[in-house]
Amino acid sequence: MQATYDALVMLKMIHDAGCDIVNQPINYYCYDWGDQYPIFITCIKRVFGDVRKTYEGLNQHWEEVSTYRISFPEMALFFAIVDKEKSDNYAAKFNKMLKQECQYLEFNMDGLVATSCIHITLTGFYGILSPFLKVLLNIRQEVKQVIRDYKYQIQNGARNVQLLKQVQERIGSVPDVGIGEKTDIVFAKIMEYLHADLIMESKDAFTFDMMLTRLTHVLDQETINRKDEVA
Repeated sequence: MQATYDALVMLKMIHDAGCDIVNQPINYYCYDWGDQYPIFITCIKRVFGDVRKTYEGLNQHWEEVSTYRISFPEMALFFAIVDKEKSDNYAAKFNKMLKQECQYLEFNMDGLVATSCIHITLTGFYGILSPFLKVLLNIRQEVKQVIRDYKYQIQNGARNVQLLKQVQERIGSVPDVGIGEKTDIVFAKIMEYLHADLIMESKDAFTFDMMLTRLTHVLDQETINRKDEVA
């Protein structure tokens, strides 16, 4: 019963991680301890894609040892994003997270992260596996979050440059605002700099295309006003 519960917990985890276990179900029923082992591997495959066993045998204590290579190509981008010091710190943190022991049985997991994969080694004949899967999912979530934040910063900065470039080219100056600010803040600063109203109830209601359209209109009007002043 405990093994079946362990399997159900793992299925819930990968469902929460975005895997479709309704249309692509996984048989979770376990007759005995150890039956959830293949379910653990199947869950990893559903989340990460490719999983390959790289070693199977017995250690000096006659304990069963199995090593797996879990494909995780996002790790390469992750390590390219963070600097050397952070990269080393993250690697040490993840490797420490991968070192897990079953609280109830003589079964443990060890592992290390590499450039494009995670290596894990399971030692023992059987144990509770859902905590091990949780660690792998937590590492995956943290890596993906750093990548999402990085991509957002790149997109955000590019949009801010585009807005400020328009202003610079049309009137020759720009407001004092950082490129790293959120785009809606930069847009609001530009509107304030040009003494223009946001029109809408909230600046958050603007899409980027709407910001560009509104800015073009305001700059056109500003150009007309300046020509009238010269005349």
